Amino acid sequence: MDKRPCVLIVEKNPRVRDFLARELAGEDFCALLARDQDHAALLVHSNGRPDALVCDAESLSGQDRRWADALCPGTPVVALVYSVSGPEDDPVCATALVEKTGDLRPLVQALLGVLNLDQTGSGKKADSGTRNPDPDQSQD
Repeated sequence: MDKRPCVLIVEKNPRVRDFLARELAGEDFCALLARDQDHAALLVHSNGRPDALVCDAESLSGQDRRWADALCPGTPVVALVYSVSGPEDDPVCATALVEKTGDLRPLVQALLGVLNLDQTGSGKKADSGTRNPDPDQSQD
């Protein structure tokens, strides 16, 4: 079983999807790649809820802005935006906003922060709490 944090990347551009997946794999994340919200729903149905979701801020604004929460309740959402300094046309429902600059360090830092992981990128929890408890530990 893969113990790395799993990130669902929802992005219509296949080059961007592949780039994000490749770069996040280098930071010890696993990635599920979806081209749109429907494809994301299929992946969640077959693979289970991811640890985090990364998508374009445009998909989190307007009428459909709550799709991510409906798909993966309680899952942190990191939205990629063109500028974090200017006002958005519509509110964006996300746990964190990361500016699109080509530098993925802010995205990695945002994922580590929302997942409460150590800052080395090793995928280890900063505290003893985990999403999937150790099966050898009793929870009675």
